[in-house]
Amino acid sequence: MSRPTSIAVFSALSVFLNCTAYVTRQTAATQYTTKIAFCEEHFNGVSLSGQTLLVFPVLTRNGNDTASYFSPRQQIKILQRIRNDLHFSTPDVFEQKYLSAHDSLSLARFYQSLNKGEVVEAQTSDSIWKAMDAPYVLFVRVLYAVTIRSFDGNSQRNLHLDAELWDVSSAENVWRVEVTGFDKSKGATDARFLTGGLYEAFGKLPGYLPANNENNW
Repeated sequence: MSRPTSIAVFSALSVFLNCTAYVTRQTAATQYTTKIAFCEEHFNGVSLSGQTLLVFPVLTRNGNDTASYFSPRQQIKILQRIRNDLHFSTPDVFEQKYLSAHDSLSLARFYQSLNKGEVVEAQTSDSIWKAMDAPYVLFVRVLYAVTIRSFDGNSQRNLHLDAELWDVSSAENVWRVEVTGFDKSKGATDARFLTGGLYEAFGKLPGYLPANNENNW
C-alpha cells in the first residue's frame, strides 16, 4: 500500500465516573486518548446499571459495518467483559418489528442521519424509536480510520471513533465519548487496533460503586 487508504472494515454509595476527563492509554507503539464529550445532567451510573442496551452495528461513512469484530454480537462480547451489570440485545428483533409495518428506506435514512450527526432527523423518527425493545441504545461511529505506509515499509494506523447512548423513551442523546488512537506496532492487525478502540470507548460508560452491603458487579 503506497498511500493513505481507508481500512475497509472501519467501512457514575452511586457516583458519577469519568464524565469530564481525558484519559490517555499508551503502550510502546499504541496510544488511545478518550474524552467524555457529553453527559446529560441527570444521567449517571445509577441510571444505567441493570438496564438493557440495544447495540447497533458500527456506523461508517459507507453504512453499517457488520464485520465480525464490529458486529453487534462482537461489541456485546466486549461490553460483557467490562460491564457485567448490564444486559444487551441486538437489533434483529427491533428491525423485524419495524419492517413489518414500514419500508426499509426509512430505516436506512435513520441510520444515515445518525452517522451524519443529523440529530433532529434522528429524534423525529418516532415510529423507529417506538419499535425499540430496550431503554437505551448504543451507537458507535467510525469517523476516521486509515493506514499510512511510508516508503521505508513502516506503517501507522490512525483512528477516530465516538460512541453514544440514547434514551429510547425521549429519543435524546444522554452520553457520548470520543476515542482517538494511533498505532505503530509491527505485525499488529487492524482488528486488534480497532477492538482496542472499542474497549477504550466502552470502558468509559458511566458506572457506579456499590454500597458496602451490595454485591460487586
